[in-house]
Amino acid sequence: MTSRTRRAFSLVELLVVIAIIALLIGILVPSLSKAKQTAKRSQDATNIRTTLQAMAVFAGDTDGQFPLPSKVDLSNSTVSVSASPLEKDNTGNILSLLIANDHIQAKNLISPVETNEEIEEYADYTNLNPTQAVSPEFASWDPGFAGVTAEQGTGGGNRRASSKGNNSYALLPPFGARKLFWRSDSDSSVALMSNRGTIYSLTSDDNWQIDATGAFGLGLKSNTLNFYGQSKSWSGNIGFADQSVDFSNDPDPSKAGTVETSNDRVVNDNVFVNEGTTGSPANRTKVDYGANSYLRPWYNITVTNDEVTATPMDISDNNRSQGNGGGD
Repeated sequence: MTSRTRRAFSLVELLVVIAIIALLIGILVPSLSKAKQTAKRSQDATNIRTTLQAMAVFAGDTDGQFPLPSKVDLSNSTVSVSASPLEKDNTGNILSLLIANDHIQAKNLISPVETNEEIEEYADYTNLNPTQAVSPEFASWDPGFAGVTAEQGTGGGNRRASSKGNNSYALLPPFGARKLFWRSDSDSSVALMSNRGTIYSLTSDDNWQIDATGAFGLGLKSNTLNFYGQSKSWSGNIGFADQSVDFSNDPDPSKAGTVETSNDRVVNDNVFVNEGTTGSPANRTKVDYGANSYLRPWYNITVTNDEVTATPMDISDNNRSQGNGGGD
């Protein structure tokens, strides 16, 4: 029997194989990365849609009205208020009420693209006798759930379980004329929920730009610009009253309609700006002013002389501009 000697690969052949492998990796890695990003975007949209559906289910038992903690905790057993029951209607309490009624889970409120390390799932949510409540035995929801990071102030903000936030998303504030939209029969153009957004200003030619020159000049430092890897522009999911969720690369999608600002100017409605008729930055906290879509996580609701104000979780918040709670 004649034995045959195996021929070894030549250096050129090895280099060719290595080059082919490197080429395949170069082709596959971006594809896998894109597929992963697409999956995250889909899950993100599902979280928003699930929450909107939960709000609609809740509304089935309340004559069409979405959750209003002020209407549920009439005995102040869950949280106490100093001036008005409306103080309870902040983002944390609204979402916690949905969880307490088994319409959603706490994990549905953490975005897969979340970039703020101070936001995490509230794993210890308690439906029965929550210890953070004023009277745990009679509580309607767990006030330990936080709608924003480092939450303090009215409506149960001081009763949160920790300084961590437990929610990634922005909601419409249910005050003033906007309370008419806080219903399951609202017009399909009303934006109710979205990924959080940064701060914007309107240019002289009626275009929205990220505010990097204002009093804080921090718009470009917002965590929200990193949700979908843009870094210098915002992209995200926006959920509407018809329970549709659209991915947008702009804060003023055409579906949201238009709004009038100063000098009779009509522009596309930026869902992160309370434009009003003056376009003044002072409208930022005036949640009972205007009827446009205005989406933020809300806390520290106050009522003075029947006027409702709230602090929006964004990089303009003086505390957050100093990095408190991971910024925004």
